[in-house]
Parts: sequence; C-alpha cells; structure tokens
Amino acid sequence: MNSDAYASFRVKLNREYNWPADYLFKFIAPATRQNELAALFPGKKLFIRQSGKGKYISITVTLHMDSADKVIALYREAARIPGIIML
Repeated sequence: MNSDAYASFRVKLNREYNWPADYLFKFIAPATRQNELAALFPGKKLFIRQSGKGKYISITVTLHMDSADKVIALYREAARIPGIIML
C-alpha cells in the first residue's frame, strides 16, 4: 500500500470509528509465514484457519486500538511479511 492509500484509509477509519475502539484485523498468508504474522500480536487470542490444501492460513484478531494511526502502523508491519494479503 502506498502513502496515498494509507492516507485515504486513515480518513475512512476516522469516519467509521470513534477512537479508541475495537478493530477487526484479517490476514491471509502462506502457512510458512504463520509465526511471523502471529508475532505481530503477542499474547493475543488469534483465530487461525488453514486452507484446504494447507498452503495458506487466515488469521483474524480483534484488538482494542487507540487510533487510526495505530491500526495503520500494524498494517505497515504486516505488509513486510512476504505473500501477505491484508483484508
């Protein structure tokens, strides 16, 4: 995601949420990247589901976030993981 996309996303987040708020994160990644993705959420309860052939995983987690900037910071960290899809 480029800087303009993050700026647009920030506007949408601030329009839809009153911070602080619970925010639902969803990701799809190669199964080999599960530990990297889970490491972004230490100590948090993750819902992890494996694809039918086991090549991919989906991770869903709800976190109490302080601001749109905190949500975006987490997405920026996740974007560093090769092959990740952020939903």
